[in-house]
Amino acid sequence: MMMPDVVGLEHFNTTQNCVKHMIKNNSLADIISILGIDELSEADKNIVYRSKKMEKFFSQPFAVAEVFLNVPGKLVELKETIKSFKAIMDGEFDNFSDTAFYFVGGSQDVIDKNKKIADDAEKMRLRQLKQEQERNKTKEASVKA
Repeated sequence: MMMPDVVGLEHFNTTQNCVKHMIKNNSLADIISILGIDELSEADKNIVYRSKKMEKFFSQPFAVAEVFLNVPGKLVELKETIKSFKAIMDGEFDNFSDTAFYFVGGSQDVIDKNKKIADDAEKMRLRQLKQEQERNKTKEASVKA
């Protein structure tokens, strides 16, 4: 059992809020499976979306697992971890992709990974646009011939 006088009040409160958040998410899972996520209120949708991010963020890569995961471990200060979970629950990362939270260290890693994901998506979009333009040129050339 976690005690606030041992771990500190901020750590205790953030942990309790995370637990409450995940319990609420689990109770919403039944509603979603029956009615679909569109039937939830905006507040409940936010709980679901933020819970997905928190679940992925729980996967912070530990140095002891490096050998098994082939992912370098990250050492994150406790204060940074607490701050990051509070930020997720407060909605500061609502516009970030869920995948940006998977196997990262602190919030700066999330920001960097989200930027990389966005950059990669833009590169792919531009590549597809270029391919489509080339196909259209080929079609036009074959029609003229």
